[in-house]
Formats: sequence, structure tokens, C-alpha cells
Amino acid sequence: MKTLRTIYEIARADFHERTRRFSFVVTLALVVYVAYLFVPPNDAVYTTLQMGNHRGIYNSAWIGAQMALLAATYLIIVGFYLVRNSINRDLRTHVGEIIAATRVRKPVYTLGKMLSNFGTLAVIVGVVALSTPVLQLIRGEDMTIRPLALIAPFLYLCLSAIALVAAMAVLFECIPFLRGTLGNIVYFLVIPGMMAFELEKGVPILGINVVSRNMMEVCHQAYPDYVIGSSFTLGGEAPGLDQIISMTTFTWNGMTPSGDFLLNRLMWIGIAVGITMVAGVFFNRFDSAGARSIAPTKPKRAPRFPRVRYGLQWLTLSRGGELAIAAAGANGHVRLTPLPARRPRGRFLGVLRAELRLAIGSLPWWWQIGLLGLIAAQLATPWSEARQFISPVAWLWPILIWSSMGIREHRRSVNEIVFSAPHPLRRQLPAVWIAGVAVALFATSGMGLRTIIAGEAYRTVAWLAGAVFVPSLALALGTWSRTSRLFEIIYLFWWYIGPANAVGPADYTGMVEGAATPTLTAFYGLAA
Repeated sequence: MKTLRTIYEIARADFHERTRRFSFVVTLALVVYVAYLFVPPNDAVYTTLQMGNHRGIYNSAWIGAQMALLAATYLIIVGFYLVRNSINRDLRTHVGEIIAATRVRKPVYTLGKMLSNFGTLAVIVGVVALSTPVLQLIRGEDMTIRPLALIAPFLYLCLSAIALVAAMAVLFECIPFLRGTLGNIVYFLVIPGMMAFELEKGVPILGINVVSRNMMEVCHQAYPDYVIGSSFTLGGEAPGLDQIISMTTFTWNGMTPSGDFLLNRLMWIGIAVGITMVAGVFFNRFDSAGARSIAPTKPKRAPRFPRVRYGLQWLTLSRGGELAIAAAGANGHVRLTPLPARRPRGRFLGVLRAELRLAIGSLPWWWQIGLLGLIAAQLATPWSEARQFISPVAWLWPILIWSSMGIREHRRSVNEIVFSAPHPLRRQLPAVWIAGVAVALFATSGMGLRTIIAGEAYRTVAWLAGAVFVPSLALALGTWSRTSRLFEIIYLFWWYIGPANAVGPADYTGMVEGAATPTLTAFYGLAA
């Protein structure tokens, strides 16, 4: 009982710390607005859930399942980034030092953090569930509210999904090389593949395939021309206004989950608990010293400077023979040496060179070799393969550098030193920005050089605009938020939609066919 009480208190304290922030209220308001967009009217220019040209009528069963499917799909990606900072916050606020001095065991601590993550995401799911009947009345296609049909999909779809997300967030924070930006990238690349595997192979991981299969079977019964599995859209699509207006509806009264399906959901909750226990093995209990002891080094002897007696005080002479402290007389006043009247000359190139060394030199050797390999692959690979595969990777590779722009000084606790220099914004900020642009140009130089040689002016200008846009976005978001997570989340989604999936309007690289238009190039150039 004492162990359960400890887990509860850890989860409760962390949950209160999260939910009492103003940012959490803003998040809930944003969730309600997104939920409203998830249920588009029949004349909207986009869709969120359809089978071919058909969708279910907005009754309690359909709208509840639609909101639960979309909530589970998006929370398993976005929710990870919302809750993955709980252990790091204890480390940053020095609460971890207090916890390390107690008898709290590592699995108990990780289980408490997992439950806190689960509770935070459960509040978001609850807000979406409470807004569902309001959305049904707003759309007005079926005014009969059936509470069980509305709530049931959230129970058998969302609970296991957010439990898995909560456990993965704790695991990634406990493994050293997955705590930072690399972990964000790994998670973002693995989870969409897992969901695609579920839809294609029918393996019930989130349970999406079971519910979607039932919807497609009912749609086939209403419209025999629809082939089950031929067209299923979940998440958003804009096929055209004429097609959306001509969409037909059918009645779907929900599904009765089988016992095997419910056991599968419970199994994934158990897997989430197991992942949390594994995270306890990797958790270092806030021990920053490491396992290997370091022999103490003999302190260097401080240099001796001559001392002179001035009244009742001893004053120390510097190496050049000047007084380090100029004392007045017995009144105790101190006279400081005045600053020189001549303005010191700034060394912008030196600052820029230092920024480049900090950006590239701080990364491991394998990253630098990988960057050179990507440039060589951009030059040697055939154009179609390079544009489709190599170019997206090249635009993702420097994210470790871009995500630290605007926050490096605060992260290393040297902001008070850096910003105490004369004119720090005028001298420091442009150097940081130019260093980021230089990294973008260098990382994608192979593709840019090929567009220049081919004489594709629009594509070359679009490449330059993208190389300016991404560091500008990173510097702005890092300066505003004082954290790298905001840029990483926004950029990963932007990169996944644009360069990775070849969606023209979201492509800032100019490499997607038809994306290097003057309008898009001007947009990204002006945005930068």
C-alpha cells in the first residue's frame, strides 16, 4: 500500500504542476477548436473521414467514432511531445536531487510519471468527448443524442493509445541518447510507420483497423459499388469542392466490440506498463556523475601577485603592475577605472566563426561524416531518386543545429555573460542566423548545385528561399519559446507533409514537382 501511495503522490504532484499552467488551458481551447474542424460540414473544402465518396451520417455513433479515431491518431503523435518533459523538468528545477535523496525506487518513480502523462492526455481526450454531442447538434444531421454510443469509442480506442504514448514518453526520457532532439526524430519517424503497418496488415495496435473495417463493411452494404479497403481516408484530404458536395451518406449505428478486441486493448495497456518498468531500468536516478569515478586532480596553484598596504587595506597588484582595486581613503569609497571613450570595434567574422564551430563542432563525428555522405549522394544519385529520397533526408539532417538556435545561451546558462556584452542583439543574432543559413546551404548544396547547372532558375531560387526560411523559423520559435520542442514539432510535421510526402504547397525546398512556383517561393522568402 505504501508503494501505491508513493506512485499516486508522484503522479498527483506532477499532474497538478502541468494542469495549473495557463499554457494547458490554451492547449484545451485549441483542442476544442481542432475538434470542431474534425467534423466538417458537407460543403467544406476538406474531409476527415470518408470511404470513397461516402461517409456516415453525423449521428452519435458515427461522430463519436470519428472523433475517437482522429483523437487516437493525432494524440499518439502530438501527445508524445506534450508530455515528454516531466523528468527533465525535475532535473532542471533540482527537484530530482530531493527525490534522489529519498527511498523512492526507480520503477515507482517512472510509474508515477507515466500515470501523470496518462492523466494529462486523458483530460484532453475527455474535453474532446464532452465537445462531441455539441458538435453533433451543430451539424444537425441527427439530433438524437445517445451517450453510450458517443463515449464508447473513446474508451476502447483512446485509453490504450494514450497509455502507450505516456509510457513511451517516460522511456525516451530515461534513455540518454533519446532524451533530446534525436528522440523526437526517432519517435516521429517510427509512429507513422506503425500506424500504416496496422492499416495495411490488419494488426490491431491502436484498434483503428477494427473500427474502420466495420465502417467499410456497412458502407459496402449501403453502396455495393464501394470495394472494401479500396479507399479509406482518415486525417484530412481536400479532393475538390465538387466531389465533396456530391458525397453520399449512410447510417452507421456503431459496432459492438468483441471480447478478443477488448482483451487486445487491455493487452496494450499492459504493454505500456511493461515499457514503463523497462524505463525504470534505464533511469539513472538523477545521477549526473556517471558510473565511472574520476580521480580528483591536484588543484593548480593560484598565481601570486604583489600586495601593497594602503591605509588599513591590502591591495593586490596585477601582472602589469596596475592596482586591481583603487581604494579611496578612510571614507571607504571606491574609485573604478573609467571605460575607454573609444568604442570597441566588433569582430563579426570572429563571432560568426565561433557560431559555426559551436553548431557543427559540438556534434559527434558520425553526424559530420553523414553530412558529407549526404552531399555526395545528392551529387551522384540520379535526379529522381535524389529528389525523392536523398533531398528530404538532407533537409532533416541539420535539425540538431537548427533546434538550438536562439536557446543555446539559455540552455548552457551563459546568457548573462553573452548578453552583457555591448550590443548583443546587433552582433550576436545576425551571426547565429547566418550560421544557420550557411548550414542549410551546405547540407543541401548538392541539390542546389544540380539545379544551377541545369539552369532551373525557379527551382534554384526556391532552394535559396528554403535555406533562408528554415533557420529563420528555428531562430524565431527558439527565441519566443526558450525551448527547442516547439520548432522540432512544427518543423517535423512541415517536413513530413512537404518534402517527405511531396505535398506541393508545404514544400519549402523547391524539389517537389510543380512546387517551385513564384508564389510559393515568394511566400517562403517573405516568411523568412
